[in-house]
Parts: sequence; C-alpha cells; structure tokens
Amino acid sequence: MRSLVLHNLVSLDLSFNSFQGPIPVDLQNMTSLRHLNLSYNVFNSSIPNWLYSFSHLEFLDLSTYNLQVTISSSIGNLTSAISIDLSYNELGGKGKVLEYSTTLQLVNIIDLSKNNLSGEIPKEVTSLRGLQSLNFSFNILTGRIPENIGDMVSLESLDFSVNQLSGHIPPSMSKLTFLSKLNLSMNHLIGRIPSSTHLQSLTASSFVGNELCGLPLANNCTINYVKPNTENERSKDFGGLEVDWFYVSMALGFVVGFWVVWGPLLMNKHWRFLYFQFLDRLGNKLRGVVS
Repeated sequence: MRSLVLHNLVSLDLSFNSFQGPIPVDLQNMTSLRHLNLSYNVFNSSIPNWLYSFSHLEFLDLSTYNLQVTISSSIGNLTSAISIDLSYNELGGKGKVLEYSTTLQLVNIIDLSKNNLSGEIPKEVTSLRGLQSLNFSFNILTGRIPENIGDMVSLESLDFSVNQLSGHIPPSMSKLTFLSKLNLSMNHLIGRIPSSTHLQSLTASSFVGNELCGLPLANNCTINYVKPNTENERSKDFGGLEVDWFYVSMALGFVVGFWVVWGPLLMNKHWRFLYFQFLDRLGNKLRGVVS
C-alpha cells in the first residue's frame, strides 16, 4: 500500500527544512510526480539520475540546495517540465551543457542564477520559443549574447546581470515585444542600445555597469573618432631632422594649385588677354545690375 501511495503522489514539497545527506532513494518510486520542491535544504549530493526519468514532472525547485556539480545533459529528459529552478547553488559547467532545444519545448521558466556557470550562453536556448522567464544572473558567463535572442518571442523577463558578457546588444532584442523586465547590468557590453519602444521604456538600471549609450541611459551615442597617431605621421629624414609631412603636403598642394590656375595665364599672352577681357565684361554687367 505504501509503494502504491508513493507511486500515485503528484506533489511533494519538502522546502525550508534542514534535511542533510543524499536525497532518499525511496523518492524514485514517485514517478507520477508533477511538482517537486526540495529547496532550502542542505542536501550534499548531486541530482540523482533517477530524478531525470520523471517524465511527468512539470515543476522542479532545487534552489538553495547546496548542489556543487555540473548540470547533467539528462535534464533534457524532463520533457514535461514547465519550471526549472536551480538557483542559489554552486553548479558549474562550461560549453553546451544546456542544450534544451530538442526536448524542453514546454518549459517557460528557467532560473540558473547565482551559480558558477561558465563559458558562453548556449545558442540552443534561443530555440525555446515558449520560454517566458530566463535568469542566468550572477554567474561567470563570457562571450556574446546570442544574435538570435529575438527569436524567444514569448520572453517577459530576461536577466543576464553580473556576468562577463561582452560585445553589443543584439538588434534582434528589439523584437521581444512582451519583455517587461530586463537586466543586463554589470557586464562588459558596449555600443548603442537597440531602438524599440519597450527597451527605451525600461529603467537605466537595466543597463548600468557597461559601456553602453542611448536611451534610457543619460549618455548619448556619439561618433568615436580615431585619434591619429602623430608618431606615424612624422619621420626623421635629412640627417636626423624631424619632418612633419602634413605641413609639407599642404605646401606642395598650394604650389601645385597655384600653377594649375595661374600658370597658363602667366605663360600664354592670348589666354591672359581673354581672361582679363572676361573680367572686364563681368564687372560692367554687375555695375549695370547695381545701378
């Protein structure tokens, strides 16, 4: 009877306790679970492999769980998952440890904040068109924000703050019309914030701690002129004398321009006569107009 009850259980909440040690193996018989909350405990084991076989599990909360391992690729077996919260742990991982695109199509909340995740944000995550909330904040992620982040058209909340992301904010982010909460602060992002009504309506705190410009920030974007290298413009010739070729080129240009215009007039008497005759006629016409 006990095993039958455990097998049919659909919700289990053991959060906010002081449970220690590994997760009891007896829980592996609860294959009908749809809601499992083990958060705010001090379990010192990794996520057991049998948990990934819970194909009916929709809500999984292992936040503040003291996890200290990498995320297994078997998490993709949770094909019914809607919300996965693994925040406030010490999870590590690098590269494509989160390839969700082919399996977790139903998930709409992913929270992996405050862990030790490293490497680049996996491009596969942008294939989760139904995802509404994504939180990778307080990790050590590097590289660029995926260019096709705008494909996640259902996103309402996006938090990549306090990482080491670099490069520009992808223009496709302007397509996230449902986005009401965005936090890209405290990274190494540069350049102009993409123009869109919803991005410009956010608070400046969403972008601080970067080298960004444009609304909603106070600093306007200006053209960055490249400062000329004056050392390369100068060379030492003629026995070690320093020659500034900028002024030399100006002088040569003046001389060439002078002789191109005035040289023919000075050397050709007939052209000089026609030129002054033209000026005399032009002067007479101007005097007639004035009078």
